Amino acid sequence: MPLTTKKTIYRVLNSLNKNAVHLFLLSPPLCGSTLVQQLISTSPKATTFEQEGQWLPEVQDILGCPERWDPQLKVDWNKVRKTFNSYWSPWKPVRFEKSPPHLMRAQQLQEEFNNSHFLITIRNPYAQIEGMLRRQWMPSAKSAAEFWVMTARTQISNIKSLQNNFFFSYEYLVSEPNRCIENLISFVPQLQSLSPDILFTAHNVTGQPIKGIKNLNEIKISNLSQMDIHDINSVLSRNLDVLQYFSYTMHFGQGRIFHGG
Repeated sequence: MPLTTKKTIYRVLNSLNKNAVHLFLLSPPLCGSTLVQQLISTSPKATTFEQEGQWLPEVQDILGCPERWDPQLKVDWNKVRKTFNSYWSPWKPVRFEKSPPHLMRAQQLQEEFNNSHFLITIRNPYAQIEGMLRRQWMPSAKSAAEFWVMTARTQISNIKSLQNNFFFSYEYLVSEPNRCIENLISFVPQLQSLSPDILFTAHNVTGQPIKGIKNLNEIKISNLSQMDIHDINSVLSRNLDVLQYFSYTMHFGQGRIFHGG
């Protein structure tokens, strides 16, 4: 079957099915979103994209544009919805998508996709920032910390305002994977089952695929220099309310921890 024909059939069938669950992961980058996607993909009832929706060629200029982190970005949701429907399998009841900038427009997703459910997650700021610095996504530790605060405050708003949401941190997922999976299935029973014992191929700090769900925070945080930590703390110290909301603490390196409360 030609690819264009397949996409057309998928789009039509998906548009007719009003009972499917639209499951969006709202996650800042480098917070385990690919890990969650691969976990969700173990469900026989879930359909996912091979890449983030923002990079699908039909909507890359809309969702993947340089302004994608601007909450005021105007989105052609009609085109986005048609595109997503042309990639999701119409024979599976749970449609999953995880582009990180979606967290800036969660309310719009709730309005545009019927039966929408949201998984909301966050990660220890030092671990996330390490990844951003290692990939040179940010010019400095301070700018990376400011980005963490911005997305964390947006996640707080999403937790408080979205109708159907389940919040879990990266740390909860990796420390209690079986309990987290039970909660995920309770939140979306249509998933039926999820398997944590697969080979996760998401790019990570070790540079190798990892069997099962493992906590990589310690090795990531140990990569930060004392200057990085100082610069990160100069930002986090002005936003202790955000740290406290997610039960995170300030880290001073060399084993010294300051408890934000």
